Amino acid sequence: MLLHNPGVACVWITREFRLMPVDDGLLFHIGDPIDVRWLCQGKPATRGEVIHAMDKGLPILIDIAKEESEEAVQALLQAVNRMRQYLPVAGAKDDEPGPTRKRHSQRADAA
Repeated sequence: MLLHNPGVACVWITREFRLMPVDDGLLFHIGDPIDVRWLCQGKPATRGEVIHAMDKGLPILIDIAKEESEEAVQALLQAVNRMRQYLPVAGAKDDEPGPTRKRHSQRADAA
């Protein structure tokens, strides 16, 4: 967890999650999203705003993972690569808000 304000929030809407007990609390394993929304200052975030927030926080998270183990670093990098598909779509300019890249269809949810 990072204590600084990244300037961007992600709303990850899912139908499933699991609680995983750890030594000092709980971790959440969050399922694939049915929708992802990015916000910056109460408005849809641009792709550039999201990438800027990631560039600010990811080095800190990598340092924390390095203190834990090489497996933790690899897990973090895999999660980041998986998450990239949900970034806002680039608009005509990188400073225009856009919808997320991937959403599950209602038909797929019902199956």
